[in-house]
Amino acid sequence: MDTQAEGLQQRFLGWQCRLRQIAMRQGEGQPSEGMQPRVLLREDGLYSTSITVLINRCSAESDASQFRYLVQKTHDPADRFTNGLKFLSATHYQRPHEFSDELTALFQSGGLWFERCWPSGPAPWCFPSSVPLTPYLVQYGNWPKMPLPIKQPTGTIGYSIPECLRM
Repeated sequence: MDTQAEGLQQRFLGWQCRLRQIAMRQGEGQPSEGMQPRVLLREDGLYSTSITVLINRCSAESDASQFRYLVQKTHDPADRFTNGLKFLSATHYQRPHEFSDELTALFQSGGLWFERCWPSGPAPWCFPSSVPLTPYLVQYGNWPKMPLPIKQPTGTIGYSIPECLRM
């Protein structure tokens, strides 16, 4: 990857990390518009609905251990949520260079979005350029339409959420 592309990648990941810090600290973990791009479906300006994307740490073993501990610590779902937010709002998003350049989103395999977009390959993903959060904060950045390749997972994830939490 050339220096310019690498710089753009790091600025984008930094922006995404800042959005997530704010969401964890001020928005009770709810995704903000900057975390929900839309995909340009047709040249005449037809966009998809918002798609929530996740960013993943390159090495997430310690995160998985921490979440497992938080889940096993209590049976109260509200406490689990609160403790998870505390963990994510502390230092989780402080170092953008620790995150992968791959975004993750889940779609229903037989759904309309999947049927329309999967065969067509890379499509422009549009992130909001500036969304006011408060009088003092803007959802940092002015990101153009970016064609992002879509990659189907190579295997099937074999765990449902409850099974995963018991591990």
